[in-house]
Amino acid sequence: MFHRNARSVFYLTFLLLSVGCSDGGRTFRENPLDEDRNAPEKNRVEISGAAEKGPFVAGSTVFVNLLSSDGKPTDSTLLTEIEDNFGRFSFETSADELVMIVANGFSLNEISGGIADSPLTLKAVYRTTQSSQQNVNINILTHLVSERVLTLIAKQPDTTISVVEQELLAVLNAIVALPTYSFASTGCEMEI
Repeated sequence: MFHRNARSVFYLTFLLLSVGCSDGGRTFRENPLDEDRNAPEKNRVEISGAAEKGPFVAGSTVFVNLLSSDGKPTDSTLLTEIEDNFGRFSFETSADELVMIVANGFSLNEISGGIADSPLTLKAVYRTTQSSQQNVNINILTHLVSERVLTLIAKQPDTTISVVEQELLAVLNAIVALPTYSFASTGCEMEI
């Protein structure tokens, strides 16, 4: 009786593992941001940067979603994480792609020096280039302009992200007199 039950349990476990571990007939892609295998090969680029309001702490989550040319999400998403308490992250993807990068987790509180009491989500829309090494920072500016960027890209796919950032800075300057500082970089390049 015991051997019969043990054999049944073994077969049931084997069956569940076989079904649970199968890929459902899909082809596994090492990097989910890769294009269709039948598409021409694109150059690979290394993206590194930081998520910062106060820096996100190690272990916070970073989602990278490949967007279509008109800014719509695709089913290609990469999951990575913040590597250290300076908010640094890195991932690899294809050149000349539009991506949404979302950092979610706890950040360091600039006032107390401790970890913030509640999680924070910041995002950035970024268009990768042909450069093999690229730096992308996620910050308050990139978060504030991300929805406007996606709205404009849906209407005009060649919209540049820096134009939207300049619009926001002009609005802020009309409300609060900003110093006459010229931002030499885009929000994704700023280290706050």
